[in-house]
Amino acid sequence: MATCPQCPPAVAWTRQALEYDPSVARLMSALKDSRRRGLVAPIVVLMDEVLDRPPDGAVLVPVPLTRARLAERGFNQASLLAAALGGAWAMPVAHALVRADDGTHQRGASRSARAGQVAGAFAAAGTAPHHAVIVDDVLTTGATLTAAARALRLAGCARVGAITTARVVAGGRGTTVG
Repeated sequence: MATCPQCPPAVAWTRQALEYDPSVARLMSALKDSRRRGLVAPIVVLMDEVLDRPPDGAVLVPVPLTRARLAERGFNQASLLAAALGGAWAMPVAHALVRADDGTHQRGASRSARAGQVAGAFAAAGTAPHHAVIVDDVLTTGATLTAAARALRLAGCARVGAITTARVVAGGRGTTVG
């Protein structure tokens, strides 16, 4: 199966609505750090307008948080985004991943540190869907998506794509890869 050469390993395609920039950083901080859950609705409206709906048969799979981060924040932004996108696109959402560790924070970590922090961090929660679309807020280095996709593939998922609100893009604009 061919994959996108610019996508994280084990991920066939990625889609994102925005390029990560200072205004998007403030938006994500307001959502996650200031706990402004009401921002999910306008973010999903934008994602719905900008992104193509994943193919029929695909299942949205939010990236799980560590127990500590979930307790600290009180919600999982990826779960909220997946639920709202699932409603907008009439697609099922499955919590098909569990966090296998209580790892460290990714924000601010280097590419190699991120990869090491999430290697083996996820496991499938039961039977994996045939075609999963991982949902997360920001694609930075791809380490989280790679680890999540590998866990789904190990559980039998045949195809894994990913949708994020934003992506860090080095050297230029572009919102769709793969």
